[in-house]
Order: sequence, then structure tokens, then C-alpha cells
Amino acid sequence: MAKYNIAQIQKMIERLAEIGINTEKAILNMQFEDLEKMPNYTITDIKTLISLRKAIRKNKKALFLFLGEEIE
Repeated sequence: MAKYNIAQIQKMIERLAEIGINTEKAILNMQFEDLEKMPNYTITDIKTLISLRKAIRKNKKALFLFLGEEIE
């Protein structure tokens, strides 16, 4: 698995929040088509998103680290 720095993950979470995907549940439930809402996404963005989803599945507190509070 590729390693991503905190800045890449933070950027991805911010971009997802801009399109209304701002909870762990929403990230896990998002469809590939949801990426169309995110302008100019790259292959790195997709890889970061895949890693973020894996991390959320393993540990349900991933967004807490970036947002400072749990959001349901």
C-alpha cells in the first residue's frame, strides 16, 4: 500500500466535504460517479481516497483526527 502524507489526506477530506461527503459513512457509501462532482481529480486523489476508505473500515475514527470532532 502506498504511503500518503497528512497533507494529501487532509486535502482529500476537504475536497470531499466541498461536494457534501463529510462523514465516514458518506465516504464509505460514495459511488465512483460521485467523483464527477469533484473538479480536476487525479489518479493520486483516487488512490488517496481508496486508502482513506480502507483506514475508515479498519478504524472508525479517521475523520476525528482531521475534523477535531466526530460527525455522524
